[in-house]
Amino acid sequence: MALPLQLVGLPGTWLLVADAFLLRLLQGPGLINYRTVIILLLLAVTGEVLEFLTAVRGARSGPPIRGAAFAAVAGAIAGGIAGAPVLFGLGAIPGMALGAWLAVLMVALAGGAGFIAASRAALGAMTGRIRGTALKIVVAVAMVAVIIVTLVL
Repeated sequence: MALPLQLVGLPGTWLLVADAFLLRLLQGPGLINYRTVIILLLLAVTGEVLEFLTAVRGARSGPPIRGAAFAAVAGAIAGGIAGAPVLFGLGAIPGMALGAWLAVLMVALAGGAGFIAASRAALGAMTGRIRGTALKIVVAVAMVAVIIVTLVL
């Protein structure tokens, strides 16, 4: 269930960590050990950091716009929330991308940037958000692989 949550922009990596921890507590060391839980925790933190840094880097890839990185993060959150009810949650990812784009575009235009410069900065924010989400999905898949390997071996 955690991986599909990640696909729609919800915190699936943290659900994987919580599930593994609870399984360890309830079932004892027979299925999941604390080393696996710590590996999953480190992967979840790595996924968050990669997602955030990639989104910020994308927001800063265009011309320098004061507040673009903050606007990209805030816009992505708002867009993800607004898009979540669309297509049973699948609208969260395009919502995050469009939210980042729109927020950076508005901040850039309000800051006096020309439309072309503002559009370039907004496009960078949008692609950065998409790349960040893709990286976090890859991390979530790696976490599922760690769990499978742990349970099989």
